Amino acid sequence: MNEVLIDDVSTMPQNDLAERLWGELEQLTAQDQVVQAIVWGDEDISASVEEFLAQTHREDRGPLVIRSVAATALLEETVSASVSQMQALAEGVDTVVHHLRCGSDEDAFAALPDIIEGLQSVEPLFQLLESRGLLDSVQVEHLSSLLGNALSDVLAAWQKEDFVEMADLLKFSLRSLLTQAHDTLSILAVDLTLARLGNRS
Repeated sequence: MNEVLIDDVSTMPQNDLAERLWGELEQLTAQDQVVQAIVWGDEDISASVEEFLAQTHREDRGPLVIRSVAATALLEETVSASVSQMQALAEGVDTVVHHLRCGSDEDAFAALPDIIEGLQSVEPLFQLLESRGLLDSVQVEHLSSLLGNALSDVLAAWQKEDFVEMADLLKFSLRSLLTQAHDTLSILAVDLTLARLGNRS
């Protein structure tokens, strides 16, 4: 299933938004192909777009699944997934450290690329949350800088083949920063959930 995500729609006129989304769908859809349209915006805007698409969707284009998601709900979903990601990265660091200290260098190096790739997604995530006013810019800059420096130190130790230092950096520097990021996102996830539940009452 293809997905179309339209972001930053809160200030866009409803007709313009609907036409833009439809233009995106026209490029992706083909006969007998299911497309899921995700609208990131307020519920009233999403409902307007959903009505527009339902009225104008051509049957020969195949089925259309419309998923209207309010911005707060999508952010909550993103943050919750990120909490799990931080936990997985921390556990991955523990695995690499274990392999290094047991002399299983090849196993350690096989697991390291996944950690590096995961860390590269942290800064864009923090920037997104900062842009939505959910994290403080100073906090984001500080934590992103610390994570970047810690990763650089780990890679420098790897290049020197100083695996004892590498294990120490992973465990006592990078691991602690991942725990900090995990805790920050966990608090944010709870706040977003409480805000959503509060809006329903």
